[in-house]
Amino acid sequence: MDYNVRIGRLALCVTLVGLSAVALRGSLTQGSQAGAVCVGTLDGAKFPSQVPAVLAWSDAVETIRAGPSSSTWTALADATGLRGDDVPSLGSIVASAVAAPNQSTGPVRSPSGIKMDSAPTAHVLRVRDELLRVLPDDVALALEDWVAIQVTQRSYDIAVPGKLVALSTGGTRCRVSVNGREHFSFVPDGYVWEFYFRIRASAAKTMEERGNFTAHLKVLREAHVPISYEELAALIAIAKETTAEVDVLRQSPDDEFVRVALAKTVLTGRRRLMRAVSAASWQTVLADVRTATAGTIYDLPTGI
Repeated sequence: MDYNVRIGRLALCVTLVGLSAVALRGSLTQGSQAGAVCVGTLDGAKFPSQVPAVLAWSDAVETIRAGPSSSTWTALADATGLRGDDVPSLGSIVASAVAAPNQSTGPVRSPSGIKMDSAPTAHVLRVRDELLRVLPDDVALALEDWVAIQVTQRSYDIAVPGKLVALSTGGTRCRVSVNGREHFSFVPDGYVWEFYFRIRASAAKTMEERGNFTAHLKVLREAHVPISYEELAALIAIAKETTAEVDVLRQSPDDEFVRVALAKTVLTGRRRLMRAVSAASWQTVLADVRTATAGTIYDLPTGI
């Protein structure tokens, strides 16, 4: 397939992610009383750690797709070290992610009942992961930092229906609750991956204390994460290290500054794991994350 055609498809996918929230805003006009359906807006300046990855990365993916012709390319290139002559190789990364199979264009569910991502959402997240997996580590880190800065400069409409709730001080706010089974990609990555790392680290610690660690690895591999034993060992080691770092940070007062530090620590662990396993094994890990966190419910700080 022609390169420009593939890139054009990605542009359409990225656009659709943004348009979905706009369409939702136009369709949910059921009044302004408590209990009415509404569209929640998330302020990236106030709550940067809470912005879903698919929204945070849409602009970066589009900038990289467009390359030097994009108005924001110079800022991104200066901040990350990407160069104009990197665009062909970056284009190959983007195109390979867009061409990834088995992505839904609608609310299809997996055999476990978990709703799969729409194609636009899946493509943005695949491009994000592929970039972070193959770029040099310092460039990948700089790219994550650049995205984090951009998040603080805008607000986001959440394409998940919210509900107006009464405030004790008077008035209402639009509360948006997302859960891992229905809206996985709208649950903040920092929350999802801390939850997952903690599950895997805690189970491994218990088995080590009981002297059953080898048996634990065998069960984990056969029942949950069918990847190599070496990759499983890396997963558990990174989970334990990341959880220990998070526990230290959680001794500080809970505010958005600390939550940003927590999210960065967790996402650093995520990136380390992604680069420690093969591309195919990474998809297996992601499937395990979705299954393990399907029951999570998260209230986004919309309308605050």
